[in-house]
Amino acid sequence: MGIANSGRYSNSDLDAKLAVAKRMLDDAKREKMLSELSGIVFNDVALIPMHHEVLVVAA
Repeated sequence: MGIANSGRYSNSDLDAKLAVAKRMLDDAKREKMLSELSGIVFNDVALIPMHHEVLVVAA
């Protein structure tokens, strides 16, 4: 959904729950629901680290 979805991630169950969360007026319930949805996306999408920086500091 949207221009930021360059990986074309799709989950119809998540989309339905997101539509409910977008209409939810209770801030605490909406925040809890969005947190759960973020967890679903995090577990579904493969993340590949592309850069690891080692910072060396001398005193």
